[in-house]
Amino acid sequence: MSCKGDWRGRSEAKDVVRERAWAALEASGDARDDDGPRGRIPDFVGAEEAAAALAETPEWQQARVVKSNPDPPQAPLRRRALEEGKTVYVPVPQLTEDTPFIKLDPAALKAKGVAVADAATAAGAARHGEGVRFDQMEKFD
Repeated sequence: MSCKGDWRGRSEAKDVVRERAWAALEASGDARDDDGPRGRIPDFVGAEEAAAALAETPEWQQARVVKSNPDPPQAPLRRRALEEGKTVYVPVPQLTEDTPFIKLDPAALKAKGVAVADAATAAGAARHGEGVRFDQMEKFD
């Protein structure tokens, strides 16, 4: 479900931040993507630690409903959210479907016998989650 594309020109401010992040990942060697970090939300060494750090914040601890992009570096965050009983919404690439988000409901996944580790992957979310329209979504915390 991860999407690689040309995101330049949509937001000048974001272009600057993206370029800085991509350059830093290239220079550090921390990008995990075989073809480099550019043109995507890159996977990186430390994604697991970033998820753990976010989970320590009051905002995360109070949240019951979260949104997470389908990209690999956010898989640890999706897994943690599901393990903690949070509902997770994952957008489909470029929100192009009639149901532009996939809802991962931890109780529904458990009832179906779906392992959290499987549902937390982009492919697992697509396989086990429920496609929903914008008007069907709960408010994010």
